[in-house]
Amino acid sequence: KASFKEVFSGENEISTIVRREIKQNTLQLINELNVEIGDTRMNVQDTGLGEDILFIIDGSEKIQSQVYEELFIKNGNILSELNINMMVAVPISAYYQIEKAPNKFSTRYTVPMIKLENNELAVELMKHIIGKRIEIPMFIEENALNTCIAYSGGCIRQLFQVVHTSLRTALGKKITELHVKQAIGELGKYLWEYLDNEHLKVLKEEDYRPAERKVGELLYILILLKYNGKIKVNPLLDSYPDFIEWKTRQTK
Repeated sequence: KASFKEVFSGENEISTIVRREIKQNTLQLINELNVEIGDTRMNVQDTGLGEDILFIIDGSEKIQSQVYEELFIKNGNILSELNINMMVAVPISAYYQIEKAPNKFSTRYTVPMIKLENNELAVELMKHIIGKRIEIPMFIEENALNTCIAYSGGCIRQLFQVVHTSLRTALGKKITELHVKQAIGELGKYLWEYLDNEHLKVLKEEDYRPAERKVGELLYILILLKYNGKIKVNPLLDSYPDFIEWKTRQTK
C-alpha cells in the first residue's frame, strides 16, 4: 500500500493520477467534503463531544516554497472554500507573501507575538515551554532565564535562539546572566550587520508598512516584531551598542 505522502508527493503512476483527478475536479471534491464535514460537525455537537472541529496541519511550516505558493497564494480562494477551522504554520517569509496575495482569507485569526510587559502569566508560560525541553535547575539560573525571556520579544522561536546561544556560550557550564548577555550581544550584532542604508531609513522614520519591500525584509529577519498590528524593534537589536549609538546620532 502506498502511504499518504507517497501518493501526494511521489512521482509514481498512482500519485500522478490522484493529483490530476484532484485538479480536474477540485470544486466538486470541495463541495462533497464540505457535506461530509457538516455531517460530522453535527454529529460531534449532537453527541456532546464538542462545539466544532479543528484541523491542525502539523509541520506545515516545513513545506517547500513552491507548495505553499501553490496552496495559499495561487489557490488561496479555493482553499478558503473549505468549510473548516484549520490551524497551519507557515514560514515567516510565506506569511507576508500571503498577506499581500490577492486572495485573502476573510475569516482568519493570526496568533500574535506574546506580550510580556506587565504580564506575569506570559512569563510563566514561556518558562514552562523551556522546561519542557531542558531541566531548568540543572542548565540555567533563574535570573538568566528571566533575561532570556525578556529579550525574546515574545517570540517563541527567538526565546529558543537566545537560550541555545547562551548554552553554547556557557561551554557546558550552567547558564548565568553573563552568558545570556554575551549571547544577546552576539545575536544583536547579527541583526545590526544585516541592516543596509534603506533599512536604517525605515527604522529612522518608523513608518512600518508591511507591504513595503524593506519593511517586509525587516519583519522576515525578525528585526521588526509585530504585535496585534503594532510593530516594534526587536529588543536584541534595540539593546545593541552600535544601534543605540546610531539612534543617538539621529536625534542630534
